[in-house]
Order: sequence, then C-alpha cells, then structure tokens
Amino acid sequence: MKKSNVVAFVVGLCMFAIFVIFVNGYWDEMLLIALVHSLDLPSLLCVLGIPLMILAASGKVSPFFKAFKKDGSDSSKQECLSAVNCAITGVIISGLIGGIVYALCFLVYGIGSDLLDDGRIICILLPPFYGFIITAILLPIKFRLA
Repeated sequence: MKKSNVVAFVVGLCMFAIFVIFVNGYWDEMLLIALVHSLDLPSLLCVLGIPLMILAASGKVSPFFKAFKKDGSDSSKQECLSAVNCAITGVIISGLIGGIVYALCFLVYGIGSDLLDDGRIICILLPPFYGFIITAILLPIKFRLA
C-alpha cells in the first residue's frame, strides 16, 4: 500500500473519530452548541473524513489530488476521473451518514423532544448540505476531465 493512501486513511479515520466524539457529547455542551451555530466542524470532518478513507481504501488518493492540476495525459485523466467520481460518491454518502448519526444521537440520548428547538434540525441537515456543496465544487473538475 502506498504511503499517501495510508496517510489519507489515517487522517480520514481521525476526522471521523473526532466527529463521533463531538456528536456523542463528550465535549462541553456549550462548546458543541457554539460549533454547531458557527460552522458545525464535526459535520465537516465527517463529510471530508469518510471520502478520504474511501479514496485511501481504493488506492486513488494520488490521482484525486492530481485531478486539480491542468496538465496530464489521457491515461492519467481517466484515472483522475475515476478518483473524482469515487470522491463525489463518498462525499454524498458521508453527508447522509452524518445526518443519520445526528438524528440517531438525538433519538437515543433523548436530547429534547422537539427537533425544531435550539436548531437541532439544522444539525441533521448540515452534513448533507456540506456533501452537496463539496459535490458542487468537484463537479466542474469532473467535467473538465471528461
């Protein structure tokens, strides 16, 4: 296994672990509320971490980052296109996973009965939103390679 794949997998796993720690509430509740209302860093870590693990597991980390360069042969463009498609799929899946994890945590831990109070519904909707935003960023790169 290439060193870049191992590093990307470890970084993605750490990002996902930090997401799970934040969601499970091991941090101070006020810190969690401040992060959710400003940027929702845990969701962003989930949406970026899972695709990194998917790219690392498939061995496509290097072609993915090469896709951001303008030069390259036709064979490398095909490899880069495959890596970008893999990343887009991973981002959409991880956005949905993040929303489901938030919803399950609210249901299991019983954090309030009304989802519309304190912006809880925003916690559930932000990971898919981040997934769609990152997908919108990756789509022009995909079309440039195709």
